[in-house]
Amino acid sequence: MQGAPVGWSCFPQGDYYFVARVGVVRPGNTGGAERRAGWFAHGRAWPTDAFAPDFDPGLYLGNGAAFLHQGCEEGTEMAPGLPPPSVEPLDPILAGRGLAVSLLAHLFHGMATGYPTILAVPVASFAADSSLARIVAFARGALPSRLSRRCRIRIFARDPGLFLGPAAPSGPADLLVIPEDLSVLALMAAGRRALLLDAQGERHHGPEPDGGLTDYARAVLEGVQRFPTHLTRFAERV
Repeated sequence: MQGAPVGWSCFPQGDYYFVARVGVVRPGNTGGAERRAGWFAHGRAWPTDAFAPDFDPGLYLGNGAAFLHQGCEEGTEMAPGLPPPSVEPLDPILAGRGLAVSLLAHLFHGMATGYPTILAVPVASFAADSSLARIVAFARGALPSRLSRRCRIRIFARDPGLFLGPAAPSGPADLLVIPEDLSVLALMAAGRRALLLDAQGERHHGPEPDGGLTDYARAVLEGVQRFPTHLTRFAERV
């Protein structure tokens, strides 16, 4: 794997919707006295009433330019300028077209029926330059807004039990993305009541979504290719 893994989360809490990035910082890059390698997280929050037909903060998932990657020295700006939330660029999503369509169909089905979706991928998929998080951002953003606004996602976790099942401390995830060697552990944490996909979007456990959801996912992806800025408007109308 090239570089250390990068994790992402998005979730509602109270009257806010959060998006966070977490990554490894090297010694001397933490912006403070700590000089050991460790994890650095930067999260942003928006009031839930900030959602609009042209604004979905969940589309910041996987957008590294919207988050700090290390701490700031005293006296420096605390956060970079914030680009608008967008599904673009589309190339990483289109390169993973099969996964994007399958993930959207399964996530839609899972949220509608109470099944968490588990996506098990090679650990290299968590590298900072991987397209995985942007594919996940598309799948979440293409859900009907009534689902996307309450969607809980965690990308990269070594302890699935913290994010699955009724005992999950911050509420069970709707989508958990994990290294593929943790598939069995994740299914056990969910009481085997989950949808398990691999990196190609092939289902290995759980009920098959209705065929109409796959048609829906293909139609959304096709529409986004023609009108990339209309994804959020479309989701608001569904």
